[in-house]
Amino acid sequence: MVRKAQHVSTNPLPGSSHQAGAAEKHPSEPSGLREEIEKLLQAGQPKKALDMLARSKDQSPWSTNAVAVCLLRLGQAEQAVELFRNLVLSGSLFLRPDVPTAWKVNFAIALLMTDNLPGCIQVLRDIHEENHPSVQRLRQAVREWEKELSLWEKIQWHLGGQPARRVRLDCPPGEL
Repeated sequence: MVRKAQHVSTNPLPGSSHQAGAAEKHPSEPSGLREEIEKLLQAGQPKKALDMLARSKDQSPWSTNAVAVCLLRLGQAEQAVELFRNLVLSGSLFLRPDVPTAWKVNFAIALLMTDNLPGCIQVLRDIHEENHPSVQRLRQAVREWEKELSLWEKIQWHLGGQPARRVRLDCPPGEL
């Protein structure tokens, strides 16, 4: 089954919010809130971070990304996909070039977590920031997944099916 996100035409595996995302800040990022949200996410408290974001009533793109990251970490990937889709896509087909790479990677991970591996891979293909740590980590996770497939799973995959085996992420999903 072809899903809408498979037709995406631009931009992984985020590590901690502090690593790759810290160097790539969005201009509308609220001061102070990021640090508090990062602390809560690093402490494994995405629900508290989500509650703090709701109380802040901030409607910036940065906050939208942060809410979607919290949702990913709470296992609510379908909701996160919708937020990321509105945040990173231009129309419904192309990744916006003005959006931080980490957010595009977050979208790819959300697709992965909703069992839309083809959509995840398409988004990864459209990300051209090869040296971004999150891009490298997600691409590596997909490569490792492909290596672990049995012959029959590889045949199924190349014929358009999706093997039951899932791509393993080695860290909490999403980054700010």
